[in-house]
Amino acid sequence: MNPTDLESDLRPPSRITALWTVVALASFHLAYTLPGWGSLILIYPAAMILIVTSLRSSRVAFYGGLMLGLLLYGPQLHFFWNIFGPAAIVLWLVLALWLAFFFLVGTITLNRFGRPGGRSESRSVMTSATRG
Repeated sequence: MNPTDLESDLRPPSRITALWTVVALASFHLAYTLPGWGSLILIYPAAMILIVTSLRSSRVAFYGGLMLGLLLYGPQLHFFWNIFGPAAIVLWLVLALWLAFFFLVGTITLNRFGRPGGRSESRSVMTSATRG
């Protein structure tokens, strides 16, 4: 890996990604916390998909998904702290890993097969091959 790849991996996420992350967090927590606001949970999966489509690096996707998972599930499962003490963090991490894997697999898939609205490598290769 050359240094420019590492630098592009470590760029902060775009404002759109940060916005959809806040929307996902807010919709999840409001839907589970406030009575009568349960329909906000429908926004959550859409925000997750939009976050995945905006991420470019698999490393940023994995660690971002892990952090988002901790921010989502930790407060909702705060009672784990009363039961297990500091070991509750490990349980929150196990649950957050599933979201991190979703982000990772989604980003790898989009990088490999192309992004919506963009040109994938396979399409450009097919176009150039048919034009001779």
